[in-house]
Amino acid sequence: MKVLCLIDRLCTPGGAERQLVTLARALTARGHECSIAALFPGSDLASELPAWGIGFHELRVPFQRDFVGAGTRVARLIRRGKFDVVQAHLLSASIASGLSRTLAAGPARVVVLHNLDYEICPAGTIRQKALRSLHRLSLRRLTDGIVAVSDSVARHYRNEMGIRRITAIPNSIELGSPPETFLAGREKIRKELGLEEGTDLLAYSARMVKQKGHLLLVRTLELLRRRGVVPKAVLIGSGPLEPEIRAAIKSAGLESQVIMTGNIPYAEALRHIAAADLFVSPSSQEGFPLALGEAMALGVPMVATSVGGVPELIEDGVSGLLAPPDGPEALANAVARVLADRDLRQRLRGAAPERVQKHFTPAVVAERWETYFNELIASRVC
Repeated sequence: MKVLCLIDRLCTPGGAERQLVTLARALTARGHECSIAALFPGSDLASELPAWGIGFHELRVPFQRDFVGAGTRVARLIRRGKFDVVQAHLLSASIASGLSRTLAAGPARVVVLHNLDYEICPAGTIRQKALRSLHRLSLRRLTDGIVAVSDSVARHYRNEMGIRRITAIPNSIELGSPPETFLAGREKIRKELGLEEGTDLLAYSARMVKQKGHLLLVRTLELLRRRGVVPKAVLIGSGPLEPEIRAAIKSAGLESQVIMTGNIPYAEALRHIAAADLFVSPSSQEGFPLALGEAMALGVPMVATSVGGVPELIEDGVSGLLAPPDGPEALANAVARVLADRDLRQRLRGAAPERVQKHFTPAVVAERWETYFNELIASRVC
């Protein structure tokens, strides 16, 4: 099967971008011919693709909302490439894929929905509403198949767009190297972070935006300290809320307790997570939480708010603990429980990687995609 994967840009540190490369590699390993096309310049991940036998096309659409130009360039590529399937990721690519159909009917069009976009950023202005209408038209009239990365994302788009025909196929979880590669540096990282013997370390890796819940984590740490539980915490990542988060840490008197790394390379972020005793996710919204999945693959126990796609990834009490997203009390209780119970930590540490291996490896997810593509193409022929 010949597959064209379409995305806005193929750049770091994007989760959807890394997922696309991982899926293309896994499909290629199953004997399919995969190419990736980026609408806009700035695809730093493209240099890795030739070594994996994946083609790359940079379409150089001149500006972000040139949907007609994007659709025209995608159609031109489709006519040249004679693909069986076009799989589009993210907003601009999904619209461009739909519009290209008017010029190059050919392959089946599939859109992958990664996020709770209209919950996070409701369409308020006339321009935003027009864009949402175009997106709805593309999904409902110009797309053959729609896949969401979790049941939560599927429900969101059913509610927001009135679309019923959405299939859920999860993201895959891949570290790039065996877990032992990152776990081997555990003591070195803990020493670099200045941890004393016997000090517990919490980790959280996320972009610093409202829905990721950093301020809830700060309040949770403040509450734990009042109870006499004083772990260190390392926050990995950056974003527009970083000044506000730093101010909250200072106001709570947690400056000696919280370490902020800023944006660091992916492998280095995994080493920091592997060095932790507990991964804590205080998000208020999640489509498919990749950072949680990566912590699971590393065997790091975790506590997370029960939102969005999180319960689809974590079995409560088996591969992690879930807390209601209604304030710091519940999150603090769950964190304190895991830190105090060594046997529970050991059970979580063993169960989480097993769950990843069973349900979320690239090979498992690629097989589901292969089945989906074959069924979609067969239904169009019929």
